[in-house]
Amino acid sequence: MRLLLFLLVAIVLAGCISESDSTSSRTAVEACLTDCTPRTGIVSAFGKEADLLLERLEEPREHAIAGRRFVTGALDGVPVVIVLSGIGSTNAVMTAQILVDHFRPRALVFSGIAGGVDPSLEVGDVAVPAAWTNYLAGYFAPDTAMPAPCGEPGELGCLGLAMAGGVAPSADGLFLRRSLTPRAGTDADEPRLRYPADPAMLETVEALAEGIEAELEPICRHGEGCRQPSIHLGATGLTGDAFMADPDYRRYLYRELDGRVVDMETAAVARVAFAHRLPFIAFRSVSDLAGADPDPDVSTFFASGIAEHNAATVTAAFVTAWDARTGRP
Repeated sequence: MRLLLFLLVAIVLAGCISESDSTSSRTAVEACLTDCTPRTGIVSAFGKEADLLLERLEEPREHAIAGRRFVTGALDGVPVVIVLSGIGSTNAVMTAQILVDHFRPRALVFSGIAGGVDPSLEVGDVAVPAAWTNYLAGYFAPDTAMPAPCGEPGELGCLGLAMAGGVAPSADGLFLRRSLTPRAGTDADEPRLRYPADPAMLETVEALAEGIEAELEPICRHGEGCRQPSIHLGATGLTGDAFMADPDYRRYLYRELDGRVVDMETAAVARVAFAHRLPFIAFRSVSDLAGADPDPDVSTFFASGIAEHNAATVTAAFVTAWDARTGRP
């Protein structure tokens, strides 16, 4: 009788353990919704920006999720997942979060084009900013006085904000604000204005920059010869939901925010990477000078695909170098 009772208890316990293991397994699968292969996530805004990377992809496999096409495969032997976010920060942050939920990338990379803000940049150059910020997260005022909703001028703590920045070159004041950003593993939100690129990633780019510059597509103008583009590290990348083509505002962004390039997506992706503690970096090739273009044929260059090609070239070289530096889980 005791032996029979023991066997019954053992069977019940085995069933419970089996069910527990099965539940844990299901939870693990659900935690990574589509493909948990350790990959580098690459985000671009629209077609041409990712076309060259997709053309080089080995064993591509498409995954349609929430209206986005995520393509997994290997880029020069390195496992990656590539996706087009669509234009604008709302599309970018949504797509980046879906990428994190469904693929659990080991790092996030943005590859695309941007307007040049730093006067030292020329079309075709590739910018690799050290940090990104949303330059349109601001306070528009009736004058240039500092706002004071909490009492003293500049005090915005009661609103969960903090001022950071100067006055825009217009009749009204514009003050940038720091916004609260949740981050994994912390008990409280962190006030952030700038979202940094990963320092080790920046070091990796610096090490390969000189060698990869020769592979960038040159900029040739009729009667003027050709110029070889270069790679520029550091300063700040700027994101806002507006196509920026104003020379005065361009000068303001460079002077007040240490701006290097301006786009409509990257800071949103950087914010997702920050929240999930993922290494992040962005490569933005200059397609125009954000309103300061002296060349009347800038639209021709914008449509040529040269800037997209140069961004993709640097991105592909970086992915290989980063993989070699960090190894794979």
